[in-house]
Amino acid sequence: MQELSNEEKYVRDELEKIYPQLLINERKILGSNYDSQKGDVMHIAIEAFLSKPLAQQLYTIEIGKLENFITFIANVQAKNSTTRHYNQFRKFQMFTREILDVDIKKLEVPEDLNQDDNEQELWDCIHSFIDQLNPFERMIVYEKWMQDVTYKDLSIRYDISVQALQYHAEALKNKIKERCKHYHSLVI
Repeated sequence: MQELSNEEKYVRDELEKIYPQLLINERKILGSNYDSQKGDVMHIAIEAFLSKPLAQQLYTIEIGKLENFITFIANVQAKNSTTRHYNQFRKFQMFTREILDVDIKKLEVPEDLNQDDNEQELWDCIHSFIDQLNPFERMIVYEKWMQDVTYKDLSIRYDISVQALQYHAEALKNKIKERCKHYHSLVI
């Protein structure tokens, strides 16, 4: 990794000074969505600022507009439907009509899987992965795989196309396989 120059260190020091205020600004920008989106918007805004040429970064600090500029970027990211934040984080949360709050650990593991320690470690790996999923992905795991609801029924209930549900279910299956491959060859 390349070492930072003195000017780049100066920019990061200035960011560090205003970071607490940026988090307050983020709370004001997101309003009621703060709990579900905190951190995402501001980090994308800071990343966007740091991707600017160093001369522009230094000029923004020099004229005293660092906080204003980053807050402006965060505001655009949070409220515009063509931004990176919208496409990576907010889009799926907006189209999920209800938040599924299920404790996956309380669901029963089939008895035949309790026989082998390796398989128990596999299920522990899967459960820990599921706990970290966003509500949309958790809905797929719980309703499609555990309750065996059809894609068509899910499509009608959540107003999401069958193809999108199938795509995300397949992608989620691959994520689980990749995450827990060191325990067992998983076949879902």
